[in-house]
Order: sequence, then C-alpha cells, then structure tokens
Amino acid sequence: MLALLLASVLAVVVHQALTRVDYNFAIFRQSFVHLAAGQDLYAPYPTEQADRFKYSPTFAALFAPLAVLPVLVALALWNALNVVLLWYAMRRLLPGPPGNLALALMYLEMLRTTQRAQSNALVTALMVLAFVWMDERRQVAAALAVALGTSIKLFPVLAIIPALFHPRRVRMSLLAASAGAIAMLLPLVAISWPALQAQYASWHALETIDAGAGVSGGGAGLYGGVMHWMRVGFHTDWPNWQIQLGGLLLLGAPLARVDRWSAPGFRLRVLSSILVFSTI
Repeated sequence: MLALLLASVLAVVVHQALTRVDYNFAIFRQSFVHLAAGQDLYAPYPTEQADRFKYSPTFAALFAPLAVLPVLVALALWNALNVVLLWYAMRRLLPGPPGNLALALMYLEMLRTTQRAQSNALVTALMVLAFVWMDERRQVAAALAVALGTSIKLFPVLAIIPALFHPRRVRMSLLAASAGAIAMLLPLVAISWPALQAQYASWHALETIDAGAGVSGGGAGLYGGVMHWMRVGFHTDWPNWQIQLGGLLLLGAPLARVDRWSAPGFRLRVLSSILVFSTI
C-alpha cells in the first residue's frame, strides 16, 4: 500500500510538471513569502494566486522550507509527507488487514486531495496519531499532534476530546494548551510581535466572515457537506456557526456514557465520529 501511495505522489508531480502546479500549493508557498515580507497574509493577491490564504500564521511559518525549494521538489515532499504520515497513522491505529482496508477505502479521496496539494491527509494523520499516542500515554507527543493539526486547520482541536478517556486528562489538556500557545508564537522567528498580532487580527476577521456567512454564501466551501445540503434540501440560509454548533452537540452527546469510556471499541467510534464531523 505504501508503494502505491508513493507511486501516486510521483504520478501527480509528473502530471503537474507537464501542466501546471495546483493553485493551492502556490498559495501555501506564497504565504511564507508574504509573512517574511511583513505583508497581510489574508489580503487578496490576484496577480499572484487564485484565492486567499485561510490557514494560520503558524502554517505559513512552517511552510518556509517548502517555499524556498524548487517548486516540483517541494510539491513532491509536501504530498509525500501527507500520504506517508496518513499511512503510518492508520497502520498504528489499525495494524494488519484492517489498516490496509481502511487505506484502500480512503485511496481515491487521498488521491484527489493529493492532486490538489491539499492538507487533508496530513491533518487527518495528526488527529489519528493524537488518539493513538493518548492511548499509549504518550501525552507530550499527543499534545504536539493536536497543536500542529490545529495550526493547519482549526477543526483538529477536536482531537483533544479523547483525552477525556484517560485518568490524566487535566495534564493532557494543559500540555495541549501549552503546545498550542507555543505553536501560535512560532511566527515570531520571522516577524515582530506587533506584526504577528496584526496577522491574527486579519485572520480572525476573515474567519468571522466565513463563520457568519449564510450557507448560500459558501462559507467553509463544503460543497458536499451538511451546510450545502441544508441549503439545497431545506432552502435554509442559516449562519454556518449555527449548523456547526448543532453538529458539535450531536458529536458530544455520546460522551455522556461515562461507563463506556474504558471500552476500546467505544473510544474508536468516538474518533470515527470526530473524523466524520470534521469532513462534513
């Protein structure tokens, strides 16, 4: 399975070398350029890229090595990081044939996101690894996985939920909060404190627009997700945050079964629910 995944990465890079590199990757690379130059990460740059950057300032800082390498080398490394880490995470979560089956079921979607140079496989892997490492009582590693995932996209913060299942849940939460704070401050290696504050203010303004936008306005851009189908099926135009809040309540409802927290199958289903929630 790993050989197939790496062959797919190579095929994607060859195809884009013959056509053009997907605009997502161009946005990611330009984000570090804009950060280092002191420019607003979240402003439109129509002459440079086809869409706005919507990730955190930390993500822009972490992308520095891939911003300075030749584009096709950087693309190959980025896509390989995504698929190899997801392969590793699933093999750790489900050893043997179940893990291979899970990877086979995800293959086409993984290929689609790799073709678009997206980060979905990477954040999924970090969420799964956070769960695995919590189960193994490797709380520092789990905290770093949650912090890194949340630095890429906001929803991986939900990976902290499985900390409830373990006796040292307060320590785990504090470690995750500390790792998150360090991650938030990481761009200070490239910019000043006032500049970082301005970047976070601009990011917050952009996210506020997305969270408050009606479903018909696109919002999170989940064309196959709950918000899209609410509009299509029920002709609603609710703010995105209201639908997301309802989803969070449904996600958290099974956690009331405290007597089931020690059951491995129950914990695995909670992880599955978190991943499905993040997708839809």
